[in-house]
Amino acid sequence: DDHEDSCGRRGFFDLSTLHVVALDRNRVELMMMRHTEAVHPHESLFVGNPLSIFMLTWQAAMIVIFATSTKFADDYMPANGTNKMELTRYPMFQDTHVMIAVGIGFLYSLMRRYAWTAVGLNFLLHASCFQWAILCNGFWTNVRYTITGEHEGFPAFPLNLEKLIHGDYAVATVLISFGALLGRLSPTQALWMGFLEIIFVTANESLCIGLGVSDAGGSMIIHAFGAAFGLAFAYALGDKAAEETRKGVRCGNGEDALGSSRNNGTIAMVGTLFLFCFWPSFNSALLDGASAGRAVVNTCLAICGSVTAAFALSRAINMGKLLDMEHVQNATLAGGVAIGTACDILLNPGLALLTGVCGGILSAYGYSFLNPWLKRHGLTDTCGISCLHLIPGVFGGLVGALATAGVSGESWSAEGIATAFPGRGDRSASTQAGYQILVLVVSLVVAAVTGSISGAVLRMSQCAEPMDNYFYEDAGQWKVPLNDDEHPEFQNAVARAINALNQRQTNLKTMPQGGGPEAKVEGFYAGSLGHPSQHIHSGFMGESGRQANLRTQYMSPSFNSNQPEHRQDFVSSMSQGVSGHGASFPHHFVRNVGVQDLQAGSTH
Repeated sequence: DDHEDSCGRRGFFDLSTLHVVALDRNRVELMMMRHTEAVHPHESLFVGNPLSIFMLTWQAAMIVIFATSTKFADDYMPANGTNKMELTRYPMFQDTHVMIAVGIGFLYSLMRRYAWTAVGLNFLLHASCFQWAILCNGFWTNVRYTITGEHEGFPAFPLNLEKLIHGDYAVATVLISFGALLGRLSPTQALWMGFLEIIFVTANESLCIGLGVSDAGGSMIIHAFGAAFGLAFAYALGDKAAEETRKGVRCGNGEDALGSSRNNGTIAMVGTLFLFCFWPSFNSALLDGASAGRAVVNTCLAICGSVTAAFALSRAINMGKLLDMEHVQNATLAGGVAIGTACDILLNPGLALLTGVCGGILSAYGYSFLNPWLKRHGLTDTCGISCLHLIPGVFGGLVGALATAGVSGESWSAEGIATAFPGRGDRSASTQAGYQILVLVVSLVVAAVTGSISGAVLRMSQCAEPMDNYFYEDAGQWKVPLNDDEHPEFQNAVARAINALNQRQTNLKTMPQGGGPEAKVEGFYAGSLGHPSQHIHSGFMGESGRQANLRTQYMSPSFNSNQPEHRQDFVSSMSQGVSGHGASFPHHFVRNVGVQDLQAGSTH
């Protein structure tokens, strides 16, 4: 029927099964608007399009800065072309690049109505923030060198594969933060968040390097920082509107706005497998020699341990003794996060395996208890980064500090210690462990403070194109095919309703005019389905003379639902009938739809 409920939804009553399917009116209208190809010639392509303006301005600035502030490293210059340079880091860089683009992108596609935006924005953030991260890393490196006196001024920043890997690490931090806000940020807001976070994460990384600590896999400066920044940003930005949508208070099919499906779950699982396979390369990408070998072995063992622990805990935690796909997709990877700081320090493979098992247990418990607790207190962590990155990241930082305290001359040579801890100098093992913990605390504080400030700035800013009503919804950002809707039950319901109306048209016209058992409610007029000649009556047992006359009027071919006055009179009479004779509805109708639903539907 052509009516709306309090959520702004348009209801369709399937007369064959008396099943109600609600669609967001705004969503339908937006999809129709997105499919309108006409562009007014007097309007500029950039009017009301801040995303395109921002991206083109961003890219123009990147071109200018790269042209004036960067150069190739000396080994990459043609003057040194006689020296054959072995690209030993390229396989590690390639693995890291694929891990971020494909692994994280697919892992975030778990929501069935937000998969396109999750993968697309992951792609956009990767490509744009990667450029900015290289520049920011070069800037803060020059700042550090200037402070330490290694050189003066800000010379052109040399580019090589090592700098590209640093750029990917910074992008990974941004995408971790993005996981907490998935579904609640517009593309422009996401780009602004990435722009701001890259500045802070590269500054924090440069500070940690200056303090001479070891965090090869980034448990502290990547995972813990990214998760703390994302959660603080989400809290400062606020997500009341998104929470209302998720609960169905606002518009949209909010009852499963965060819901997944078999197809989306499978695609997300592919992302998990990519991350599982490439995580050893991620943790060892910037290491050489024996340190890289230890990092690969320890990471591989740790992430296998977290897989076993996550599967075991998933069955144990669930009352039905069934596996939870959320645990399998996420908690299985916690071992790679937990071993990050100590991946090149631990000398006992059994300890690496134990670290991974503990990380998987902590993550699985977090998804079962911490994530629901955060939601109850007004903080929606869409992808559970608090459980996959924050808790295992903090745990990994503490493991790294304990491992550092055990680094001594008995098992380590002076050269090995200098390689693992470039800035350690004459510090004792216990002092170096204290520095490790200091970096963990500094990373969390810097992330929380800068994340809160960034979220507050974007909340108050109007240039960042804030989200309106289309949270967790691809149709708000993409040209979604109308014939490929994610709700096949709606398509089926429309088809069944049209068939039912065609079959019952004759019966309705021959129905007795007076009251009686046969004068039952058959449904509502479905003019929005394209059948203006099929008018459904409002009949009740023992109906009054006025209601009988109205029923006859609405069955008449002269009644036109497209006329506002006819439709208003029809709805008004329906409201009176439901309010006065709700108890007279047939039992099968009341059982399937409910008098309260009919009251709400007819009133609106």
